[in-house]
This record gives sequence, structure tokens and C-alpha cells, in this order.
Amino acid sequence: MQIRNNIRIAASVDHVWASIIDVEGIAPCIPGATLNERVSEDRYTGEIRVKVGPLGLTLAGEAVVDAIDVTAHSMRMRVTARDRRGLGQGTANVALSLSGDAETSHLEIVTDATLQGPVAQFGRPGIISAIGSRLLGEFARCLEARLGATRPAA
Repeated sequence: MQIRNNIRIAASVDHVWASIIDVEGIAPCIPGATLNERVSEDRYTGEIRVKVGPLGLTLAGEAVVDAIDVTAHSMRMRVTARDRRGLGQGTANVALSLSGDAETSHLEIVTDATLQGPVAQFGRPGIISAIGSRLLGEFARCLEARLGATRPAA
């Protein structure tokens, strides 16, 4: 399933970009996520706790940054994770792109995800999209707070 999310962040593109490519620094802004280890320059292990329908999952796995284009402010990564209790697993290819100006940034995240196991029964695209939107909203608020920004009027 493909999920597309867009968020607006009240901070300059340069500040947001510097935060996004600092995976270790930005990990605390991802709700429910814990970064366990930087395995190499572009590979990280960690886990995220999330509720999908009636299932509470602790997904442990790795993220590999496939490409970073500093000029275009874009990044691609692959994520693989498995629930610690065997309730499912998933893979995702994630593309991030950032645009904007000195005051406001627009972050687009396109995720191609595949879920398997019991979580797939409850992880319909609408549910997964709603969870992703909620988590990204919390992420944006955390990032803005870290950058000392305030959210612009909609």
C-alpha cells in the first residue's frame, strides 16, 4: 500500500533538513520510537511501539538510508521490522522530500508499505494512513519545539 503524507513545519528548510538528516538526533521526535544502535554510516536498528486496531505492537528492525540528495533536500530509506510477539512484520520504502523557504518547510513523505501476519488483518490502508498522519503531526510539533518555532496559521 502507498501512503502519502504532507506536513508543514514552521522553520526554514535549512534548519529542518539539518535535523532530518541527523537520524540519531531526530529519533526522539518519532512517537513511540527508540533508536538502539547506529550500525554503520547509513544503517540503524531500533523499535517503535504502535497500536494498530486492537493490536499493540512493538516492531523491532532496521532502517537503511539508501540515498540522500542534499541539493534537492530528499532522502530514501528502507525499513524492515518484526513484532516482538509474532503479531506481524512489515517492510517499507520511504521517500522524503523537503521544500519551502526561510520561514516554512513542507515535508512530503511517501511510503510504500507491506504488512504480513495478524497485523495485516487490522492494518487496512485507511487505518495505517490515519496512524501515520497522527504520528507525523506529533513529529512535526516535536521538531518545531526543538527548532524553537511556532506553527503557522493554516
